[in-house]
Amino acid sequence: MLHKRMWILTALGFVLVLDAVETARAQTPTTQPYVPVPVPAPEPRPAPYPYRSRYVVYEPAPPGSESLFVDHRFDLSFGAQGFSTRGAGREDTIVFATGAFRYTFATNLSIGFELGIAPGTADDRHHDRHDRDRHHDNDDGVRAVEELVDLRWHFITTEHLSFFIDGGLGGLQASHEFPTGARSDHWLAVGGGGMTFRLDDHWYLQAGARYARLGDWDEHHHHGNRRESDGVQYYGGFAFVF
Repeated sequence: MLHKRMWILTALGFVLVLDAVETARAQTPTTQPYVPVPVPAPEPRPAPYPYRSRYVVYEPAPPGSESLFVDHRFDLSFGAQGFSTRGAGREDTIVFATGAFRYTFATNLSIGFELGIAPGTADDRHHDRHDRDRHHDNDDGVRAVEELVDLRWHFITTEHLSFFIDGGLGGLQASHEFPTGARSDHWLAVGGGGMTFRLDDHWYLQAGARYARLGDWDEHHHHGNRRESDGVQYYGGFAFVF
């Protein structure tokens, strides 16, 4: 009787173990082989637009990485100019305080308006009282005014330096002392070149020289026989780009 009871308990134990194994197997998730999931590559960012003007762009270019003289920019400059020409029997020189406004309409190519004012009055030693009264030398304290419209081309540009040529037409209204020869109202034609030195993204220095041709608007000879003269302009200053 005792042996029979032991066999029954052993059989029940074996059944319980098998049931536990089947239950554990049913609850264990099925193992799947590893399959890599493709990850899409990030889209490349577009190249930053260069800073070409005062208008909004995606990103400014790194400092000093492009020419200052790209299209759709403006320059405002101030400086001084010497103007030497041959008068009647002597060399005449006059000094102007200058200002200019330029617009770059294509890369390295600009048009500008220049204004020069020479303070002071004419030296009256070479004219008699009648001439002084007639020309009113000392009325306004301004010896000469120069207006000029010119084109400029920067044919070589580097990170810090540029070299340019320019030329233009305008007028010069001066006392009859400049140049000596009793002439006060001139047309002016110039041509020459110069260089710029970049200070930062908005400021630069400039210097140059130009051949200048002065002519008389008046076709009559009541200002004497000298109606045209050659001269040299030499100038320097600083400019702001925006």
